[in-house]
Amino acid sequence: MSLWDNDMSKNNFLEDINLWKRVIHDDSCDAFSALFRKYYKPLLNYGLRLVPRKQLVKDSIQELFFTIWDKRERLSEIGNVRSYLYTSFRRTLFRQVEILQTWQKRDELYFSETPNEDLLNTEQLLITEEMNRETKENLQKAFDNLNGHQKEVAFLKFYSGLSNDEIGEIMGVKIESVYNYMYRAISTLKENLEVSLTG
Repeated sequence: MSLWDNDMSKNNFLEDINLWKRVIHDDSCDAFSALFRKYYKPLLNYGLRLVPRKQLVKDSIQELFFTIWDKRERLSEIGNVRSYLYTSFRRTLFRQVEILQTWQKRDELYFSETPNEDLLNTEQLLITEEMNRETKENLQKAFDNLNGHQKEVAFLKFYSGLSNDEIGEIMGVKIESVYNYMYRAISTLKENLEVSLTG
């Protein structure tokens, strides 16, 4: 990461803290709206990788921010707003899934221990568009062999750009587990890509 990237990341970090303080101390609607606009799309993308039901994910984001605004006077200052939002959203989304399952037991949910098989679709990780169709198919097949935790870690790391500490906090696992999932994900991808390319 370049010095410029570090500066941008630090500025974003401080901006989030400032917005959060304005929400909980000043009841600032502008700050609240700014946080919502900034994190709506990233949370939507993340949620759809866990539960591929767009309306449910949208409702969960709304629920999260409604709760934040409703309880703003009781909330404290936090050191990492991004991590807090991802963690809280993940909890909210899974809770909404449980509620939906209770209400509609016969309605099959596309949700299980293994998140959506398109969790990390090829498009999101390919930097160049020159890669041919066969290579993309091989990469997608490799991702299909990752288990749920490996896919989620890879998505948060490569797509959302979160740190290992943030990923551990969001998933509720120790940092050693994050490293372990990442190592296994990369090893599985490498092994399956090699088989696909040489097979």
